[in-house]
Amino acid sequence: MRRDGWMKKSLLIAVISLLIFPTAIYVADASFSVESSVEDRIHVAVRLENLNFTIYTRLTLSTTFNSTTIPEKIVQEYRKKGLDRISFYGDRIEYDPLEASIEVSFYLTGLDVLRFRFERETMSKTYWLDMGWRKIVCNITRLTGEHVLTLDFARYFGRPVEEWNQTEHLDREGRVHVAFVYNYTEETGFDPTFKVVLPPGAENIKRSGDRIIFTVPAYSVESAILNPLTVLGIIVLVDISIRVSRRAKKPASKASI
Repeated sequence: MRRDGWMKKSLLIAVISLLIFPTAIYVADASFSVESSVEDRIHVAVRLENLNFTIYTRLTLSTTFNSTTIPEKIVQEYRKKGLDRISFYGDRIEYDPLEASIEVSFYLTGLDVLRFRFERETMSKTYWLDMGWRKIVCNITRLTGEHVLTLDFARYFGRPVEEWNQTEHLDREGRVHVAFVYNYTEETGFDPTFKVVLPPGAENIKRSGDRIIFTVPAYSVESAILNPLTVLGIIVLVDISIRVSRRAKKPASKASI
């Protein structure tokens, strides 16, 4: 009898807990991953998968969560620090009701997050990538003020990038990229993971804190532009075109009678 009474009491407590704290179960089998691919801009894809149905439904309301929620937070946090050379574009959001999953993607650009310069001597480009933009906290709430979900990038991925694991990333075209991965293991059931993917051919890679410096070979068109012979050829062509244009505009002399 005592055992039956204890089991009934435990079941009652569990039911009441679910009713009072419905958002506490969103991490049961969910996963939270971020992939940041770097070229002349930064493409960011944030994936929330296998969400609790209630949480998923609430996140599909654009007044609660939309394609600009995360990138706007990133820009706001940078501007609070006096860094305004950052912007985002190309934001989009995709829903998968069968998997109760959401993917948000966007591009980050600006000299405060990514800059590069051409190296004429080596026909390459040197990049400076600042990954400090990831240290944000998105508290997602409904219009009523009710808490829905917290995406704590700062806590999950706050460890300096120089301490992340280096690995390889294979893209859809079969190209191999150097990548850095961090998996936050202290969150039970949520499994937050962040991957930074560098351009193919990246070399001379150096990490310091949250900054990554690397070089990549210039593309064929860029190499041609950087080549002194190409520049000289362009100057010669321009000079010739000017001479031809002047001759065409010169009035013809009148024939003598």
